Amino acid sequence: MFFAKGAVKLVKVHDFMTYNGTVTILPGPRLNLVLGPNGMTLGRADDIKAFVRRGMHSFWTEITLSSGGEGRDYVVKRTVTVRVDREPNGERKERSESKWKINGVDATAKEVDKLIKRLNIQFGNLCQFLPQDKVAEFAKMDQYELLGATLMAVGDASLHEQHQLLINLRKEERQEIADLNTTTERLQKLQAEHDRQRRDYERFQKREKLMEEARSFLSKAKWLDVIAKSRTADEAKKRWVEKRDARRALEGKQEEQIRPIRDREEALKDIRQKKTSAERLAKEADAHMRRLADKLNKQDSEIASLADELSSLDQQTKERADQITAARMRLERAQAELAKAPDRPPQELVNRAHELRSLIQGSLSESSEVEAQQNTLTLQIQSHQAQIGRVRGRLDLLNSRKHQMLQRLGQEHRNIGVLHHFIEQHRTDGTFQGPVFGPLALEISVRAAPGMPNSVALQYVENSCWPWLGSYIVTNKHDEKLLNDEARRNGVSPTVKIVCSSYNPNVPFHVEHPAGTASQHAGYGILHTLDELIEAAPVFMHLVVKQCNANYIYIGTSQTLTAMEALSQETPIRTVLVGNTRLSIIRSRYNAAVRPIENGDLKPPRLLGSGGGSEEDTERAELQREESALAQERDRLLAEAEQLGQQLQQHEQKRQAWQAEIKRLEAQYQAIQRKRTDLMAAVANAQRTLRNKEAVPDPELRRPEIRRGIHEKITHLASLSQQVLAAAQDLWMHMRKFQALELRFYEATAQLNALKASRDKREKELQAARNAAHTAEEALKSAKSDLKCTMDNATENYPLSEADKEEVKRLAAEGVQPSALREASEAKAAEAEQVVCNNQNVANEFRKRQAEITHLTEKMKQHEERCQQLRGSIEDAQSLWLPEIRNMVSTINASFSNNFKEIGCAGEVRLHEDEDFEKFAIQILVQFRVQEDMQLLTGTRQSGGERSVSTILYLIALQSQSLQGVTATPFRVVDEINQGMDPINERKVYKQLVAASTEEHTPQCFLLTPKLLSGLEYTSDIHTHIIYSSAEMEAGLPTTFTTADICG
Repeated sequence: MFFAKGAVKLVKVHDFMTYNGTVTILPGPRLNLVLGPNGMTLGRADDIKAFVRRGMHSFWTEITLSSGGEGRDYVVKRTVTVRVDREPNGERKERSESKWKINGVDATAKEVDKLIKRLNIQFGNLCQFLPQDKVAEFAKMDQYELLGATLMAVGDASLHEQHQLLINLRKEERQEIADLNTTTERLQKLQAEHDRQRRDYERFQKREKLMEEARSFLSKAKWLDVIAKSRTADEAKKRWVEKRDARRALEGKQEEQIRPIRDREEALKDIRQKKTSAERLAKEADAHMRRLADKLNKQDSEIASLADELSSLDQQTKERADQITAARMRLERAQAELAKAPDRPPQELVNRAHELRSLIQGSLSESSEVEAQQNTLTLQIQSHQAQIGRVRGRLDLLNSRKHQMLQRLGQEHRNIGVLHHFIEQHRTDGTFQGPVFGPLALEISVRAAPGMPNSVALQYVENSCWPWLGSYIVTNKHDEKLLNDEARRNGVSPTVKIVCSSYNPNVPFHVEHPAGTASQHAGYGILHTLDELIEAAPVFMHLVVKQCNANYIYIGTSQTLTAMEALSQETPIRTVLVGNTRLSIIRSRYNAAVRPIENGDLKPPRLLGSGGGSEEDTERAELQREESALAQERDRLLAEAEQLGQQLQQHEQKRQAWQAEIKRLEAQYQAIQRKRTDLMAAVANAQRTLRNKEAVPDPELRRPEIRRGIHEKITHLASLSQQVLAAAQDLWMHMRKFQALELRFYEATAQLNALKASRDKREKELQAARNAAHTAEEALKSAKSDLKCTMDNATENYPLSEADKEEVKRLAAEGVQPSALREASEAKAAEAEQVVCNNQNVANEFRKRQAEITHLTEKMKQHEERCQQLRGSIEDAQSLWLPEIRNMVSTINASFSNNFKEIGCAGEVRLHEDEDFEKFAIQILVQFRVQEDMQLLTGTRQSGGERSVSTILYLIALQSQSLQGVTATPFRVVDEINQGMDPINERKVYKQLVAASTEEHTPQCFLLTPKLLSGLEYTSDIHTHIIYSSAEMEAGLPTTFTTADICG
């Protein structure tokens, strides 16, 4: 069997949807009938996780696509794995992951899409892939979309690309023509403006020429100023050179006088260094001698100290013996006092403290029992108080108008209170999408007219609006459905209406009276209309008028009763309320002159009246008695609790007295302990002091050592005396040398001062010469700066040509003054001012416009050339594309018409051509009944079965063998297309599908359906696939059958 390129050769699935394990399906190259449960085959689930078989965590599918004999087939495998992740908030969330492979190699989804496009598989094209739920969408495709889908499904990619190319070329041609027209209009407008401003431009040119001559004279004057200032600068430079030379001569003489001073300063520096060195040596010798003298004095003092210490040894020995004796006596006294002190408190103190603690513990137990009783009483008091609050709340509820009204409404409308509680509970929590109003009886106020009893007004309003008093109003369908569902769920009476009003609650409602106002009918005794007795929000006034017709009901007097006959004949009034009677005027449809009047009695008000009823009075009296009994019991419990509180206070006072006595006993015990502790510390201190005194060595043992020390220091003292004498001689020698150098220093200083005085006198003459040179230099700088500014100004603002520069030099040589040229410039400027030119920007505008005209002329030429190119391209592309399209539609039409003829109907496919290639279209016309004309196939005109028949026959026409050579679609899929057909059409369509799909070189076709008619004909080119999967199915049962398999 030969499979076209891109056709499906093999399908494998594993744990896919309901299939356990691996299932293999082998499609045929022609028609494949796929039978399975509705929705199982295409799997229209929104989430890929829904395709995993229950209890599994992954599945895979593998499809083998034919290469058309051009090498290896394409095997595309997809594996989907589902895992459960835990979110940061602890929730568990399922996620899926897909992996692709092409011929066993990992691939990306983009690479798979690229392969699918290369094989011309178009899942989004309804002419190739048509699920059941897309049949209506196929019929809804407009004729332009149908052409595009057909080109992609039947023709190769070049036809669709050529169509898009023609569309784009036509768009570009129109844009170029629009741009050409815009450019031409702009060019003509600019040329007209150019011609109008030409004379102004010529006057401007004349004025500019005079101004240019004035600027030329002024420029030459500026450059003459430059030459004059250049000469001034040269003279300043000459003066500066003279002053500078005079200054340099004086500086040379001064240098000759300074040289002896420098020599004297060098000699003085040498003497100063030697003097400093001698002074330093003298100071070092003096410091050395002083250090030796200090050592000598120190040695003498140490000898005296040792002598004193030797003489004090006897006294130290006696003091040490006295201190040891005193320490022993203090230790003995402390030990005697410690032996006398008691080592524990008296037994009577211990017994009394134990007795007091037992009394306190007993008192605490008694207090706990009293507190338990008090807590019990407190709970009872709180319970009674809560019961009193509930009873008082019930009394307040009975006394409130709203509650009374709901109670009375509940007697007439079953369970309306439950519904009202639901509305109040959810009014502000977002349950409702808009405001909820009602019931009507709670939202309206009845005001009696002047002279009318209030009970009469209530009677009129209640009798007229009785069916609507229990009604609620909402402003959207969501809230209407929500309240109706809640009412049904709670068994609310059907008389409670939920009205969805379109009236804006925030807009005031104006009541109109189509039958006339009450004042217009005052002659009949009419006083008011019913709506005048009602006050309510706009949305309820709208309900009262629209549902209760309150603006059509009139209130009359006894005069109205006598005038009713005339009232019925002369006015459009139909209802009048008088006293306790309702008068209704009946108008006959067949005889307008016959208008009978019906009388009806008005019932007394039951809902809008203020009476509460005997049951409420009885309940109110019982609640009052219950409140009084609860209050008495509460007061009794409060008195008992107060007595228990006094008992607790007495116990607390006793415990405080016993605690105070225990503290006094503890203080006595602590005093005994502190005294014994202090005595023990005194004994320890005395022992430590005795040990310290005995540890001190006997001073008499140090006498030999002190004598040896005195002898050694006397020997050292003699050596130091010799060193001090040698240091004194060295100091005298250094002082003598220092004094001789100091005398030479004073003499050299006096000679240097005399030379400096002579130098200072000549320095004044040199400073005067320097000042004169500096003044000349500053004058030169000023002249150069002035020259530079003048030259910069002339160069920047008054540039000259080479000829003008020669002219300026000639004028300077002739002695012409700059003032004469300035006067000539002013004369030319005055002459230019005489030339009138209102538009100062005329030259810029003229030149700018001229440039734009040149640019637009070139641009217009480019647009014309581009338009010509586009026309040629369109003609070339159209000559190739249009004949093929006409031939393709003709072929499709022949097959489509023949298919319709086979089922006893008529059909036609037309190509709509237009100058605009976007408006090229395929029109499908069908006729299912002889008495009808051919009609365009749409998503609304034909029935579902007719659309299905038309769709499948059109797809069959696309598979016509006569279209081969241009088709590139590898396979087509049609899902449950037969489900909307009657058996006769289904059998005819099946026959057409088999004939078209089993011809040689036709694309592979898949028809997916849950069932087929019995007695259908099958050929060897038909493959039947059963994709049912169930635990009860026989294991190993094949899923693919050919005609031979079926027939045996």
